[in-house]
Amino acid sequence: MGAMQHMKQKILVGTNHLSLRFKSIYSIPKRVLREAHFIHRRNVYKLESSRSSSSSQSAQKILTTDRINKRRQWISHRKSVATGIRRCIDTRSNFHISLRNDPLKLADYIRRILNKGNFEVALNTVRDASRTIQCVVSWNHLIDWLMSKGKMRAAFKIYQEMKKRANIPDAHTYTILFRGCSQSKHSKQALARVMAVYQSMLLERSQVKPNIIHMNAILKMYATAGEIDSMLYLMSELPTSGVRAANSITFSTVLNALRHNAIYRLPTGLSPDHQRQRIREMVVNGRKIWRDVLSRWQSGDMWIDEDLVSSIGRILLISEDKTDWDEILTLIEQTMAIPRQLPTLRPSRDLNNDAEDQLKSRSTPSDQSQLDNSNLTLESVPVTPTVSSLAKPGRNSLSLVLNALLLLSAKEAATKYWNIFTKEHDVQPDLENYMSYLRILRIFRASTESVELIRTMPQKYMCPKIFRVAISSCVRDKNNQHAFSNAGKILDLMHRSLKEPDVPTIIRYLELSQISSTSSCKESSLVDETISKERLGAQTLRALDRVQELLLSIKSYLFFGDTGSERQSNRYEFLSNVELLVRKAILAHTRILNNKMVPSQLFLELKDRRFQLLHLKSRLTKQNNSVANSHKTQEHKAKEITHVI
Repeated sequence: MGAMQHMKQKILVGTNHLSLRFKSIYSIPKRVLREAHFIHRRNVYKLESSRSSSSSQSAQKILTTDRINKRRQWISHRKSVATGIRRCIDTRSNFHISLRNDPLKLADYIRRILNKGNFEVALNTVRDASRTIQCVVSWNHLIDWLMSKGKMRAAFKIYQEMKKRANIPDAHTYTILFRGCSQSKHSKQALARVMAVYQSMLLERSQVKPNIIHMNAILKMYATAGEIDSMLYLMSELPTSGVRAANSITFSTVLNALRHNAIYRLPTGLSPDHQRQRIREMVVNGRKIWRDVLSRWQSGDMWIDEDLVSSIGRILLISEDKTDWDEILTLIEQTMAIPRQLPTLRPSRDLNNDAEDQLKSRSTPSDQSQLDNSNLTLESVPVTPTVSSLAKPGRNSLSLVLNALLLLSAKEAATKYWNIFTKEHDVQPDLENYMSYLRILRIFRASTESVELIRTMPQKYMCPKIFRVAISSCVRDKNNQHAFSNAGKILDLMHRSLKEPDVPTIIRYLELSQISSTSSCKESSLVDETISKERLGAQTLRALDRVQELLLSIKSYLFFGDTGSERQSNRYEFLSNVELLVRKAILAHTRILNNKMVPSQLFLELKDRRFQLLHLKSRLTKQNNSVANSHKTQEHKAKEITHVI
């Protein structure tokens, strides 16, 4: 055994010192070699593990160092952030401290916060500031913001909280409340709230008394709620002087409410006689109010404006009596110093009495006592411009005069008034003014004046209905030899002004071309019918040439345009009008060919053009049917959805 141990020791020493290569392997037993190999592998593993542990320890030391550095950086960053937050808090606190001492800055700050939609922040800021100062303006901003959002109940809660926090409401606070309630959809509830506030303002302990701005808002609320009797009673209780004295806005509100109630607030099943009765009552009440206006205006207690003049004028306009329409011209002369351009129908001293006599004759004896009125009419009070200023003419009064002259069928007076308003008073007419004047010209077949009017019209007012009314003037003026020429000028103006041609205007132009101006001349027994036929044929052919050019742009829109445009909703109607135009063009070609109204050398070209129109008509019919089917399908789906809902 000793010899064996000695041999193992030699082998181990030789293995550790790499001396095995100097000994003979064959002279060593296998068991000893296995043990030596195992010991060698164990030593190698220990060496590698020691190396890996040392490397991991060094890596861990590096990671620990990085973490320490990052943590130090993070801590220093938190210190800087905390310092910044502390500075920001100090700045904000200092800012709020400055707001607490300055109501003006606070109100401006609250307004900016509300514009951003931060109502809660603004409310808390106002509550905090109201502990030390009176910030009524800031509370007003809160109430106004809630009213603008339609939150009437919340606005009144803020109003009550404002008073509980010892912030006394001012006159503008009540103005905001009344104005917001007058715009509310729930007029009955809003009126009840406003009247409760109004009654509290009338108490002796109230520091704010109602003024005319508040009264106008209350009158408007009565009108919106349909309480006409209460409105008139409140109107009669207003003083003639002071802060609650009625002004032009007050009378305009009442007059407009009377007109709206007589026209739009009609009970169901009301007979025509009762409707006329309501209109007569409205006219009489309007005259009573206007009598008060004239008295105050004459004494210099109030001034009048165009809105007030137009309010009483609209009441006279919806009357069925011509004398009321004629009195509108007297009204304009009295309030704007524009002389009448039309003689009066009868003496003005009878106008007021006649309206009341008709009303009394159809009313009960109990109602007649309420309709008694004095003989004061629109002309009873002379105009003294040195005492009171005149109303300035404008678009509203021009529209009123033109509508009255349209009912009176006075074309020459309309032209004079148009020149006075537009040239002497520099009134810039709007679209409605142009339409009213064109309707008067259409009634009197003034095609030439219609063309001149459209030429002076601004581009922004060019629309299809303008050209339809103008072309109707030419059709009514068919006996004039220049009517067809004027219609061509209107067509040129339409082609230059509109992006897409108006098809009904083109249809009326084509119809006018087939009407002979000489056919109405009774002295034309000596006129050669052949010459008349040739002239009519040349006129029709000229119109067909114009229609052919316009059809090119129409076809371009129909077959190559944007089908998803805003015109898509009216596409069925548009296609129907185009199809009607093509059909009339085909009939016009057939007529001039059958009656030989053009030279024979043009027959081949006209037949070819008619064939093209027939082909276009078939395409339009197919497209129109498809659009009609899709339109019906959409309507059916909409009905189904509505039924499901």
